[in-house]
Parts: sequence; structure tokens; C-alpha cells
Amino acid sequence: MSPQANISKSVSRGFRVLELFRERRQPMTAAQIQHALRLPQPSVRVLLGELVDIGYLAYTMPAKTYFPTAKVCQLGDWLGTTILLPDPLLALVDSLARELEETCTLSTATQGHVQVLYVCRATHGLAMQVAAGMGGALWRSTAGRTLLATLDDGQLDAYFDHLDPRGGPRSRRQREQIMEQVRRIRSQGVFAGYDVLLKGVGAVSLPVPTQAAGMSLVLTVSGGKDRIQPREKPIIRIMRQRLREALHGLARPPGG
Repeated sequence: MSPQANISKSVSRGFRVLELFRERRQPMTAAQIQHALRLPQPSVRVLLGELVDIGYLAYTMPAKTYFPTAKVCQLGDWLGTTILLPDPLLALVDSLARELEETCTLSTATQGHVQVLYVCRATHGLAMQVAAGMGGALWRSTAGRTLLATLDDGQLDAYFDHLDPRGGPRSRRQREQIMEQVRRIRSQGVFAGYDVLLKGVGAVSLPVPTQAAGMSLVLTVSGGKDRIQPREKPIIRIMRQRLREALHGLARPPGG
């Protein structure tokens, strides 16, 4: 294996260790980490030692456990959501969630996947449970298909051509159906999807103009199909109106 491949594997494993701590939220021994990640024991011990040496993990001698240090938090503290996304867009998500009493998100596309950047969950017991950082293949969700609608037909073809056959549409027919749906989203400027990602779930997505945040974004309201579908038209109307108001706020000069 080339040195570059070894470096790449070490980087990947390092992030997997940190993600495991985010999931478990407790100190762990080397054996527990090895078992959870199914990695060779010597590799895990070397990796953990390196993470301790550079200050991202702390090692407690009596218990022989590891845990992330504050340095992990500091690594990305400059890249908060409020830096990535303008305040009017964050306020838009919060206000829509309150007004419609449904979960509202802002998502973007990254390497063929949709990723939730910001979320405000509804407070009732049947609210959609979505968290920032969640995502999945673009073609499989309402938000993702709305993001695909920002591509032209050539880019769409390239996207589907590069999908792993095991993780893409099951047939050429399904692919064509999705592409036709994406073209309709492009022409209508909105997508109300039902049972797309999960049975019984409804979602309405609007594309956000790229100039609003310097990236492709979609605004999505999601909840139970039985709550979203009967209110589809008023939800779309309110989302469009609130988005226009937010964009107007972005266009206003500071202090204006």
C-alpha cells in the first residue's frame, strides 16, 4: 500500500474515532473503540496514541480510557452555523417552525448527498426528529430532489451515471421518473413530496437563491403526511412569503 493510502486511511480512522465519541458520549477503552469500529488492535493503539500526542484525546491512566479534549471543540468553533448561514435565514427557519408547528430545516448538497445545516424542530410529540448533520443520497429525499433541480440536464445525467448501482435507483425507469420529477420541480420552484424517504412522511421544499448564502440551499418543512398534505397549499404560500421577507432582509444594507 502506498504512503498516501496509509495517510488517507489514518485520517479516516481518526475522524471515525471522534464520531464514535460523539455517539457514545462517554470515556472508552482502546478495546471498546476497536470493537465498535472493527479495526485491527495495533492500528487502533497507534492511532489513539497519536491523537493523545497532538492533544485531541485525553488518556486516563487508572481506568485506561480515552475521551476527547476541549481542543476538539475549539477546532471548529470558528465555523458556527451563524457564520455559514446569514441571520435572516436562521430566523426564517425558527419562525416557520413556530408558525406552522412543524420541523423546518435548511439543507445543502455535498458530494452527491444532502446535508442538514440548520434545524428547528416542532415541539409537539409527533414532530419530525431531524438533527443538523443528518443527510443521505440526494435522489432519495424531498430536500435532495429539490437540490437536484438546481442542476441542468447534463449535470443530472452525470450525477446518476456516477452513482453506485447498489445505492442508486433500482431501474432505468425509476431513474427517468425521478429525473422527470426533478424537471417539474425546476419549473414549479417547489416540491411537495409524500412517502419519498419514509412512509407516512410529508415534506415541502423550496430552493433558496444561491446569492442568499453563497451556496445551494433548500428550505424544508416536514411532518406527518396526514398533517402536511391537507395544508400543502397554505404551507407553500407561507413558506414563499416568509422566504421573500428574509431575502428582503438580506438585501437591506447594514443599519438600513
